[in-house]
Amino acid sequence: MVNPPNRVRKSEIKFKTELTEEQKLVKASIYEKDISIILGNFGSGKTHLACNVALDMLFKKQINKIFITRPINFEATGYLKGPQPLYSKVLTPYGWSTIGDLKVGDEVIASNGLVSKVIGKSELNTEPIYRVTTTDGRSMLCSIYHLFHTLIFNDKKHRLDYPNTHKGSVKTLEEIINTLLDNRGRINHYLPYNKPVEFLDVKSHFIHPYLMGVLLGDGYLGSSVGFTNLDNELIEKCRNICEKLNLHLTNSNNQIHYSIHGRVLNNKPSKSIILTNVITNEVEIFTKRHECVKKYNIDPGTLNTRCLKNIIKDNIHYSFGEKESDSTNVLINELIRLKLRHKKALDKFIPKEFIYNSSVEDRVELLRGLMDTDGTNDGKAGAFTTISKQLALDIQELVWSLGGRAVIYTRDRIGNSTIRKGDNKNITTKHISYEVCLNLDFNPFYISRKAIKYSPKYKHLIGIKSIERLENDVVQCIKIDNEEGLYITNDYIVTHNSIEEKMSFHVFPIKQNMYDAYGKERIDELFKDGVIQIIPIDYMKGITVSNGFMIVDEFQDIKYEDFELIVTRLGVDSKLVFTGSEQQIGIAHSCINKIKCLEHCPTVNFATLQSFHRNPDIIKVLNFIKENNK
Repeated sequence: MVNPPNRVRKSEIKFKTELTEEQKLVKASIYEKDISIILGNFGSGKTHLACNVALDMLFKKQINKIFITRPINFEATGYLKGPQPLYSKVLTPYGWSTIGDLKVGDEVIASNGLVSKVIGKSELNTEPIYRVTTTDGRSMLCSIYHLFHTLIFNDKKHRLDYPNTHKGSVKTLEEIINTLLDNRGRINHYLPYNKPVEFLDVKSHFIHPYLMGVLLGDGYLGSSVGFTNLDNELIEKCRNICEKLNLHLTNSNNQIHYSIHGRVLNNKPSKSIILTNVITNEVEIFTKRHECVKKYNIDPGTLNTRCLKNIIKDNIHYSFGEKESDSTNVLINELIRLKLRHKKALDKFIPKEFIYNSSVEDRVELLRGLMDTDGTNDGKAGAFTTISKQLALDIQELVWSLGGRAVIYTRDRIGNSTIRKGDNKNITTKHISYEVCLNLDFNPFYISRKAIKYSPKYKHLIGIKSIERLENDVVQCIKIDNEEGLYITNDYIVTHNSIEEKMSFHVFPIKQNMYDAYGKERIDELFKDGVIQIIPIDYMKGITVSNGFMIVDEFQDIKYEDFELIVTRLGVDSKLVFTGSEQQIGIAHSCINKIKCLEHCPTVNFATLQSFHRNPDIIKVLNFIKENNK
C-alpha cells in the first residue's frame, strides 16, 4: 500500500472551502457506515461532499488511497474501448507479443526501456482503423481515440531552449488529424524516441557480439570462416576475442583476408572407433584413430574398411561412432547452430537472440562490429550498406532497440564498378543494395579513424507524415503501471495508453472539487504519487479496494450490473460513496430506481441533499425561464 506523502501532516489539514450545515450532517453519517448513497439535484454539493470526506480521511491516515470512477458514454466518446487491433505488436522484455495475446500481469517495455506490467485490459470493440505513418518510414494501426504524446512544431522549435514549457502533450489521433500540418503546411506532430531497451532474458553469447558484427559485415561463412579488412584496431580486437575461444586468426598471402581456425591442421573431427567383443560384450572406444591403429597394430585403411562395413573379425565387431561435432572449429559449430553457416552476403541476417537475448552493452558491441566493417560516416550520421534486405531490417531494429534513428534507402546500382581497397580488385555491382542511415546518442564506431569523425549535432524527430483511414476491425486497450503510460508498439513507435489521460475529461469535475477544497498543487502531487487514482468501471474486475476510499460519481448513469460489480470490490477498512441525481438519469436501464430500496437497509447510509450551494442567481434564472415558457 502507498502511504500518504510525509509532507501532509494532521496538524496541517485545512480545507479552503467550508461545508454547509446539511453537508456536515451527511459527512458524519458517511463515517458511520462503509457504503453511502448520496442523492441530490444539480448544485447540491454531492461531489464536493464526497471529496471533502475522502481527503479528510486520507490526511488523517485513516485510509491510504482514494479511487475515483465515473460512468462514460462509450458510444459518444469511444474512449477505453480499445485503441489498437488485436494483432498490433507490443514489445515485451522477451521480444514481441500482441495486444490480443497479452494478459493482465504480463510484462511489456515502457518508453523508458524498462519493464512495466499490464494491469488492465478493456472489453473488445469494433472501430474504424487508421494507419499512422512517420517521416522515417515507421507505421502502426490504431483507432481515432488512441492517444499519442507529441511535440507540435512550435514545441520542437523551442524544446532545447525551453524544455519545461515546450515538452509536448497527450493528444488523441482525432486531434492530430485536425492539426496534422501547421498553418504553413509543415509537419506539426513529432513522436518521442524510446530509451535503450533492457531485455530480461539476457544470455552470454558464445560468439562475441563484436566479432559477430564483423562476420556479418566483412565476413565469409562458407567452408572457411573469416573476414576481409585492413584496419589494425579491428584485426587486433578480433584476434583477442578469438584467443579467448582457443581459436586462431591467420592471415593469407593476400594481406587482407583473415581466417579463423580451430586446430590449424584439421578442422574436420573424425568419428570415434568402437570395438565390441561379441563374446564378452566388452566395448572399447577410441576417439583418436591412431591410438587404435597403434594398440592393435592394424593398417589404417583396413581399420577404416572394417568400421565402414561393420565387419566382425576375431570376435571383434568394428564400427564408427557418431561425430560429436561438425568441426573442431567451435566457431563453425556455433554458426551452424545459428543457421548462418554458408550464408552468402545476399542472405545474411542477425540471429534474433543477438537482439532479444542481449544486454544493451552487447547490442552496442554488435552494432560497432557492423559499422567498423561496412559502415560509413560523414560526421553527421552513420550508414551501413548491404545487399541483404533482411540484414538491413535487422540492423534497423537493432538501432531502434538502442533508442536511435534508422532509415532504410534502396539503392539500385546494378552494373556500377568500384575499385576495392587493399587488392585494387574491380568490383561490379550485381545486386540492389540497402543503405541503413542511422543516428544515435552514442558513438556507433569502435575503430579510431571512424569514431573520431562521428559527431552528429542533431537527431531528427519522428514526425507524423500521414494518417490513412482503413476498414473497421476489433480493437482492445491495455493499461500499464507506468507513470507516463507510454509503451512500444510496431516499428518501435512510442505510443500512449494512460487510462488516466483518457478518463481525465470525465473525472475533471471531481478533480476540480478537490482543487477547490485543498489546492491544485497538492492534489496534483497526490495524483502523481498514485495516492489518488482514476479507475474505469471496465477495469474493476478482480480488484479489491482495501484501506481506501472509492468515489463513484454520477452513478445514476450506470446499470445495475455495474453497481453490483463496484459494490463487490469493497475490501476491509474502506468506504464506498455513490453520488448521483434522480433528475439527471442518462441511460434507459439506470440502477437508481432498483437500489432505492437500500434507503431502508441498516448497513447502507442513504441521504439526499436538498440545499443549493452554488450561486443563488442560477435558481432565479431557471425559474424565470420556466415561468415564461409555460
